[in-house]
Amino acid sequence: MKSVIILSSTLIFIILMVFSCSKEYSCECCLSSNGETTCTTFKIKKRKKEAEAECKSTASLYSYCTFK
Repeated sequence: MKSVIILSSTLIFIILMVFSCSKEYSCECCLSSNGETTCTTFKIKKRKKEAEAECKSTASLYSYCTFK
């Protein structure tokens, strides 16, 4: 019985650690055409490296993107 309690509390701890590592970041992407610039801000809730990579991959659709 004790092992079940220890395992379940360990599992809860691991889940909390995973969710606490994910933060919300912003990726502002702007598209310039005909002298006008239109910007859109995306919210990405992931780990920093994953969010930064997603922002960079989105940049191919726009003129430029800024990770915040």
